[in-house]
Amino acid sequence: RLSLARNMMTLLEMVSDQSYRGYFVDLYVRCTKTSAIEMYEGLGYSVSGVLWEFMRRQGWKTRLPFG
Repeated sequence: RLSLARNMMTLLEMVSDQSYRGYFVDLYVRCTKTSAIEMYEGLGYSVSGVLWEFMRRQGWKTRLPFG
């Protein structure tokens, strides 16, 4: 699965750059999806914030391990 996800992210970056001259991507990932977070970080992405209000509405009571 991660190989497919990496390939899809590479395609997203290519299309964003060539078609839209885009250089910024918002990725929304649950904090429990550590393999996805590690993959995105390995691709050069970083955590820029946490949507606390969304997390509260979803019933999260504890602080995330980053942010």
